[in-house]
Amino acid sequence: MKTANKSMAIEYEVFKKAPIKEALIDINIERSDRLSINSITQLYSKLKDRFPITEKRIRRSSQFELNQSRQLEVLDHREELKGYRFISDDNKKAVQYRLDGFTFNLLEPYSKWDHFKAEAKELWDLYTEIIPENTIIQRIGLRYINRLEVPLTNNLKEYIKTLPEIATEIPYTYSNFLMRIGFYDEKTNTKAILTEMIDEQEDTPDIIPIIFDIDAFYECQIDYKHIEIWDILEDLRVFKNEIFHKSITEKTKELIR
Repeated sequence: MKTANKSMAIEYEVFKKAPIKEALIDINIERSDRLSINSITQLYSKLKDRFPITEKRIRRSSQFELNQSRQLEVLDHREELKGYRFISDDNKKAVQYRLDGFTFNLLEPYSKWDHFKAEAKELWDLYTEIIPENTIIQRIGLRYINRLEVPLTNNLKEYIKTLPEIATEIPYTYSNFLMRIGFYDEKTNTKAILTEMIDEQEDTPDIIPIIFDIDAFYECQIDYKHIEIWDILEDLRVFKNEIFHKSITEKTKELIR
């Protein structure tokens, strides 16, 4: 089965004021009856000093039908404990161990890729102590959520190259947008989804806050011992960086240098 190729050494500029709000590494596995919640709970004793806060990860499902009065009636509601999320005291880091995978989240401030990857690998290695032999990896993901703040302008293309197109016949500018684009890299057999929007959560009269969310991933069905997870993550990082750096203009780069 084809796997992602090892990355060539491609280095992009590292910005002093990088707009990264959150970065995460996510590895999904095929569920197995041989992995239990008790096994996940036992990991906490090794992590409680660094990640003292715990949260349950619960999967909820419901089944409905319309009754004779044309009202929704709940036929079945189920809750399943699928894992735990262990969180640092400052809420800047979190690791999830689930029956179907692993996630490591890092909130700003973001330091370096090597530090982020090394900590994720250490936490993943703990997970490999409890998952069954021949566990199948289904997806490896690397996601970066950026928030760019550009000056108020009638021409966003001065700052962002990848934007939704408006027909030339429409004599208006947009006040908001939500755009989603899927990319595919044939060289590494990887995919990425770019979600871009104006962030309306804050009242910022002098700037336009833009969420630039890149989720790069590799889908597969491979035994975790027979796949080079960290090489694939390097490929995903190159893919993600290329999308980001080629989507912003020199004006934007000056803002975050």
